[in-house]
Amino acid sequence: MLIYRIICLKVTKLTNVESYSIFSRTFFAEFITLAARIIVVAFCLLTTNSLAQTTLPSTGKELQSTLIGLEKSINTRPIELLENLRGLAKRYAEIGDLQKSLAFSLKALSISTQLERIPVRQKAIDFLLVGQMEFKIDNIKEAAECYERFVTLNNLADEPVLSGTVLADFTQGLAELEIRLSDYSKASMYLNLTLILKEELLGKDHLDLAVTLDALAALYGEIGNFPKAFAIAERGLKIREKHLPPDDVAMALSYGTLGTIHAHKKNWAESRAFFKRAYDLAERKIGPMPEEIAAQHRRSMESEENPSHSVPQPQADIGKSGKSDIVDDPVLQMSLAIRFMETGQHGQAREFAYKSLRLLLNDKNFNHDLLANVLWGTSGVEFIAGNSELGIYFGKLAINIFQSLRENVAKISSSTRRSFFQKKSESYRSLIFMLITQGRLVEAQQVVSMMKEDEYFDFIQKDSRSDPRISRAVLTDTERRWTQILRDRGVELYQLESQRVELDNKILKGEKIDAEQIVNLEAEILRLRNAFSDVLLLDIKKERKSQYKSEYQQMVKNSRLLNLSSQLGKGVVILQYIVSDAGARVILTGENTLSARDIATTKTDLLTKVFQFSGSMHPSRDPMPIARDLYDILIAPVAQDIKRLGATTIMISPDDALRYLPFSALHDGKRYLIEQYRLSMFNDVVKDNSYLSLNRDWRVAGFGVTRQHQGFEPLPSVRSEIETIVRTDKEQDVIGIFPGKIFLDQDFTENELRNSLTPAFPVLHIASHFRFQPGGESESYLLLGDGRRLSLADLRKGDWNFGFVDLITLSACETAKGGDHDADGREIEGLAALIQNQGAKGIIATLWRVSDRSTAMLMQNFYRFRQDKLSKAEALRQAQLSLIESGASKGAATNSSDVRQFSRGLGHPYYWAPFVLMGNWL
Repeated sequence: MLIYRIICLKVTKLTNVESYSIFSRTFFAEFITLAARIIVVAFCLLTTNSLAQTTLPSTGKELQSTLIGLEKSINTRPIELLENLRGLAKRYAEIGDLQKSLAFSLKALSISTQLERIPVRQKAIDFLLVGQMEFKIDNIKEAAECYERFVTLNNLADEPVLSGTVLADFTQGLAELEIRLSDYSKASMYLNLTLILKEELLGKDHLDLAVTLDALAALYGEIGNFPKAFAIAERGLKIREKHLPPDDVAMALSYGTLGTIHAHKKNWAESRAFFKRAYDLAERKIGPMPEEIAAQHRRSMESEENPSHSVPQPQADIGKSGKSDIVDDPVLQMSLAIRFMETGQHGQAREFAYKSLRLLLNDKNFNHDLLANVLWGTSGVEFIAGNSELGIYFGKLAINIFQSLRENVAKISSSTRRSFFQKKSESYRSLIFMLITQGRLVEAQQVVSMMKEDEYFDFIQKDSRSDPRISRAVLTDTERRWTQILRDRGVELYQLESQRVELDNKILKGEKIDAEQIVNLEAEILRLRNAFSDVLLLDIKKERKSQYKSEYQQMVKNSRLLNLSSQLGKGVVILQYIVSDAGARVILTGENTLSARDIATTKTDLLTKVFQFSGSMHPSRDPMPIARDLYDILIAPVAQDIKRLGATTIMISPDDALRYLPFSALHDGKRYLIEQYRLSMFNDVVKDNSYLSLNRDWRVAGFGVTRQHQGFEPLPSVRSEIETIVRTDKEQDVIGIFPGKIFLDQDFTENELRNSLTPAFPVLHIASHFRFQPGGESESYLLLGDGRRLSLADLRKGDWNFGFVDLITLSACETAKGGDHDADGREIEGLAALIQNQGAKGIIATLWRVSDRSTAMLMQNFYRFRQDKLSKAEALRQAQLSLIESGASKGAATNSSDVRQFSRGLGHPYYWAPFVLMGNWL
């Protein structure tokens, strides 16, 4: 990346095309030169010579008098008033008084927005001018908001202020501002708008489109949507190939973009090839690169790993290159830190990491996403260097920022949103692993909660009204003190550097400055810069291990899951699985017990087995070999812990595609897991009190669909299923198990379902098609008896109150159905979290399409066992065992051992294993 950075800068200077700096967005979020250039041009277009001659008030009183005088003409000459206010704003800007300029611009904006008779064009002008002033005083967020309003009004105006290619350039500049603010949704919108404008004006293969295509590819690469990034970057390359000779230096920009995207995808060979083409072309057209860059390039071509991670010679003094814009780039500093880290040069890695952090903290308008990534990089540097406490500290700071950034991608397409989530979620898992290796399990569980909350927030498509993300990685007292230390040192250093800038400005103005003052100031700045990276290490050496232990013990006392386990009573354990690119781990919580175990597998092998197991769920297939493999992988590492605690109930919090796994069907060679323990699914997003309530007095509202509807098969066994469960008030009805009411077919409407949410019906039994697709809440829906579809989004946004519901049973044939190999099962936990967060205590659903007849049998058995006062978990377990035992005679023992062969008939896991209990199991 460093090589490509130099190429971008040199190509920009060689071609004198400022907009080429946009290409470096792929690697460095700080570049917004195009935005600044377009904004200045627009301002010049909007101000006239007559306005430039406006006389300025000389005092505060005169300024106030001028404003009062101007306001008197608001009703008679509003346009003239606006022009005068704009003129004053421009004149103050010219003499450098930006605050007064902004005041007049805001006054003009206030007037133009309040008066309906002001033309839309005039309103657009004032939003543009206020945005320009906000931008000049570094209020980037406020500037972007004004520019957004300008674009909207400009499109509505009869005579647009900006149009054609000027408008296209402006929207692309605005996209760059949105990227700087980490608002990728708006950035994507404005870049796509730019592309549309240019295509309409210039055609779909004009050379100018390449600039926008590179910027759009960079954006998609930034958020991890690599298919789109590649497609768009390759389109830009083809356009350049059509219009430019093969040796044109601008071709290096397309090669570098593609090389970087390949590096992100870990396609090292392809990445190396594109970087080599970019480098060779740049050298031929620009001339030799600096020696340190050339040396790095040679090493990158020889490396078999990431070509962007080659380490420069440690003795190379980058500052001597004379390129302060490179030296002061925080992303470059972090890039160098990572390269030194990967070759074990930890001292140099720490130096560059802390310089990157210091540069960002001193920037008033830093990019929060960039800060999070720099903190995350610093976390890795410290952890690899053996400073685990600091690695964890910076990791916590990073994910706390990540947790707040997701809302900025809320309106991006679902596939892009998922790519962004997957890219960031690995940071959560990595920090969890860091904490586990240091035995800080309570903190690891806090991060698991954050990850689960963020998954649910993604599932409900970033609806801020239902934002569940209340958890944060809690800092210890020591870590809070470190934050204050860094803040104080950063402020101190920033103040000294500001003094140095002031002295430089005085020198440029010809003022006489004491040379000794400059020397002393430089020495103090250098001392603080050098000490910045070591200040926390020095603090750690002063601390005693006993203090860290004391702080952690306090966290243990406040552990949410330890307290929940204690409240649920002896015999309950909670298993939290974490699946990462680095492997898998499981955290076990029991009565006064917290431990973690490694899982000896890779993510790829584990998830492959999970999907193979799902594929074996057919009555004609033998699932036993994979069932035993998965037991050995997932349960065996904690089996002795579970037995030691005398557990009878296991609450499981699965991760990734483990959410598609029927844990009940895992087999130790003698028995299924369900034959040994009660099982339920646990979700961190759900409030703990949901797991503790108990209601034995059940009345059931039974809803079902028996008839065929368009796209749905009939369910003929549903009538008998519900009639054997629900006993109505009719005298002849003596079959049903629990008292209640039945709503079949046309009687099963949305109104009847909503009306049943009363204390009279603690149980809702719904036997209808439930189409559950991976993705968001809007894609999944329940088929009602009148043929209408009720989506999960409708349930949440319609303020359905399930507060009186102890159990919702969804016995439909496609409930919680798993997706393809790219799916991660988030929708399954999303179903439970959505319904539980609206009051329901427990949910029973299925993982795959189930036989209509066997479902009826299992459900009847479940309610009979529940009638005998068994817990929901035990009743479901017994119902599953009844099917297992019904097929036992059709299975047989082997001659050499008592290892059970797989059962045919209803004893096959296909019939009983898909039923999962989520939430309250009492």
